[in-house]
Amino acid sequence: MDEMYAVYQRIIRLSWLIIAVVSSILTLINIIFFGHLDWYHFPLSYLLGAMTNLLAFNLLRNNILKLDDDKHKAVSQSFTNYVLRFIIYGFVLYFSFKNDKLNGFIVFGGFLTVKAAIYLSLLIKNKAEGGNELE
Repeated sequence: MDEMYAVYQRIIRLSWLIIAVVSSILTLINIIFFGHLDWYHFPLSYLLGAMTNLLAFNLLRNNILKLDDDKHKAVSQSFTNYVLRFIIYGFVLYFSFKNDKLNGFIVFGGFLTVKAAIYLSLLIKNKAEGGNELE
């Protein structure tokens, strides 16, 4: 359990680092190319997607920690958790495409933040162990 918590913490830290870097880059791109009046549209869209993704990742983690030996109950809890995360993603995407201040495609890019952090974590761990490929 301690190893799982350490991996979780590493992924969360890398996610926050990715969020900070990508938000800064999007802010600069928006200021340089699209003017200073609406500079916050792209970073706000990315932050909405990234925060939604972190929420879903925490829901998934909590679901995994609560799983027990009863197979029927575990399947039911997992399915309910999956549907809840799907509804959250769908609502956020619907809201972002309907709102004039948000860019739905950048919100979708924010949904990939934790996935990028997981891949980056695996890459860093593999390089630290002296491996050349992801396994």
